[in-house]
Amino acid sequence: MWKHLPSLDQLEHLDLRQMGLSVFPEELLSMKQLKSLNIAGNFITELPPGIGGLNRLERLDAYKNRLQALPSEIGKLDRLRAMSLYRNSLSQLPESMIGLVRLRQLNINGNPFESMPSFLSELPALEELYVPWKFRDEFGKGAEKRLVYDTWKEHHTAESVLSDIEQQSAAGPVHSVHFDFGSFRDFSIYTAVLHRYPDLEVIFGWRREAYY
Repeated sequence: MWKHLPSLDQLEHLDLRQMGLSVFPEELLSMKQLKSLNIAGNFITELPPGIGGLNRLERLDAYKNRLQALPSEIGKLDRLRAMSLYRNSLSQLPESMIGLVRLRQLNINGNPFESMPSFLSELPALEELYVPWKFRDEFGKGAEKRLVYDTWKEHHTAESVLSDIEQQSAAGPVHSVHFDFGSFRDFSIYTAVLHRYPDLEVIFGWRREAYY
């Protein structure tokens, strides 16, 4: 497909979502001006080491692929501000990611991690970290809390959510709760939380990749 396109060397934004890709297109590695790259919803199993050469990249969306590992060169993307790796097959992350000094948002939920990399807490600019539910208490203790419920996948009830908010509040203030659209039954949960916690920021609707 690439040979029929004009030169893309100056391209800054590229969206290749749900294109049926099974491998990362090597042609992308020559697009040195890319600031955002979306390859979500494909069947890609690995990123090439050459991705570290896309040093202007600020956003990388690779969620819903089949990634099994990341190359150490990913740590060279020192302008990266947001990266979503949601729902892949990652069991670990390279320690070179400590070099992502501008990374503000990272989503690694939906991956089969046995433990969380300790260096994540050392990323200096990180503000939003989305991890599997079982690891939610390992980060942000004493900091602002945002609870995110993927109600399409998990069968929450108003009672279970209210109980969870109460438990989380006991360990530190909860500032916002987000419910991802699942079905119409979610609206009753939304209203119950809003009624119990009128000062809490409660968001109800689609959020592209933020899931606990």
